[in-house]
Amino acid sequence: LMAGSYGTLAALEEVTIKVLPRPEATCTVMLCGLDPTAAVERLNRALASPHEVSGAAYLPASRAAASIPPLGSHSIAALRLEGPPLSVASRRERLLAELASDCETAVLEAESSAEFWRAIRDVAPLSRPVDRVVWRVSVAPTRGAELGEVIARELDASWYLDWGGGLLWVAVSGAEDGGAAVIRAAIRGGDGHGTGHATLVRGSPALRRAVPVFEPQSPQLAALAARIKMSFDPHKILNPGRMVEGS
Repeated sequence: LMAGSYGTLAALEEVTIKVLPRPEATCTVMLCGLDPTAAVERLNRALASPHEVSGAAYLPASRAAASIPPLGSHSIAALRLEGPPLSVASRRERLLAELASDCETAVLEAESSAEFWRAIRDVAPLSRPVDRVVWRVSVAPTRGAELGEVIARELDASWYLDWGGGLLWVAVSGAEDGGAAVIRAAIRGGDGHGTGHATLVRGSPALRRAVPVFEPQSPQLAALAARIKMSFDPHKILNPGRMVEGS
């Protein structure tokens, strides 16, 4: 409950953090030139396999070229492997055998792999130009590629996927509302029953005042959120208005 509440519920005085040892070896297997749907299908096959994939991302050709220039203009489906060196090498070869029979491949080793995943984490493929609006969209992994393509058809937008397709990052230029209407309509889908949420991560103060930063909630959920906020912060002193309007 506290994670993701943006300091609106309580102030933590003491935190216990569990950490894991740094892996002995790491590499990233890259499947090049796949279309978004095929790429996400292979990412999820890899995640469901016994090969202990710890990261799965997809970059369309334009974002891949900006992030990893030596690989040229291909799209990239990236799979991270970590662990003891012999295990990483064995799992890498099995992934290539199972997933790469019809596409070009590349492998990033050690520090190059770490740099790539830092860029994915930090949204570096969409960082420039700085005046673009950036959205973080969470959906079912099977919908990520579809949403990226729909949004790019409707807006001047660039995008890429993390979490095996479940996390869609979008950068938008030129839209008066920062793309909010198109992105949130795409999440709902044609039947209006699609699930997911979009969060405005980078935008001007004027845009943040004009459109909801967080996904608008149904009246029932909004009422529940307001009650939870009131139970934690009855005097409305913790980041008032940040997530729950009026409190």
